[in-house]
Formats: sequence, structure tokens, C-alpha cells
Amino acid sequence: MDNLTFETIKRITADVGAVPNDSFGIRGLTSEGLLLQKRLSVRYDDKEVLEHDIYSGKLQLEKSELRALLVNLTVDDEYEFLFVFRFDLMPIHVIRVIYGRPEDSFIRIYNDEKDTWIVPGVAMNAGLLVSFEKFVSWGLLWDECKNTNDLYNVAVKLV
Repeated sequence: MDNLTFETIKRITADVGAVPNDSFGIRGLTSEGLLLQKRLSVRYDDKEVLEHDIYSGKLQLEKSELRALLVNLTVDDEYEFLFVFRFDLMPIHVIRVIYGRPEDSFIRIYNDEKDTWIVPGVAMNAGLLVSFEKFVSWGLLWDECKNTNDLYNVAVKLV
């Protein structure tokens, strides 16, 4: 993975509050009120199963809506986040950031009709970054979102 893509990934996830420090859980999508009771179970290579926190929220943008899930996949000091989001009826986008392993971080778009993944180009990545930077600068606040089954199902496919 190139440095520009990794920096874009880190910036977008930071824009929604997924940061590898003590600020996690106090702003954006990681606010305490957006933490779901539901957790995501992951079986690791050593056969250990860990439960990971899931945050859910939506941003209302005039007549449009951005729905999102954030899974905190951090284990010990290896910070990892999976951000799954959908703007209206557009395809589902997924951003995975692993701070200790940038080569395993990615941005993907899910084509649910064909059950395939698309790797976006630099222009698409830049557009996503600009959008999330605008949301932060506008001071938009995440609201509770219960309609996330489609996002959850995609998150499960990836972990």
C-alpha cells in the first residue's frame, strides 16, 4: 500500500473518532451513547475468540443520510478499526486501518449485487477524505442508528 492511501485511511477513521490514543470513545462515532450492546466475535489464529465493541450512528445531510458502523478490533496494543458506511442507496464502503500493519489496511467498495469488492482509485479516496473532512468542519453530530443489518453483514464477511 502506498503512503498516501494509508494516510487517507488514518485521517478518515480519525474524523469519525477512531484514533489509537486516549481520545477514543469521547467524540464522533465512538461516543459512548452510540456503543451497541451487540458485539462482534472474531476467532483468531490461536483459536481464541474475542468480542469486539461495535458503534452505530447516522449523519443527517439535508435529505440524505449516511449510516455507519465502527468495529473496534484493537487487541492489546495493536490498534485496528473497521469502518463500514453507506450513503443513501450507494454501495457500502469499508475502511480498515491497522496501525502496526499499514500493508493490511484498505478502502473497499462492496458490490452487493455481484458479491464482489472494488478497490477505489486515488480520486475516489480523495473524494471520501474531502467528504469526511467537511462533516467534521460542519460540526455534524452522529445520531443513534438502528438500521444497520446490511452494514453488520458486510463487517462479518471481512472479519
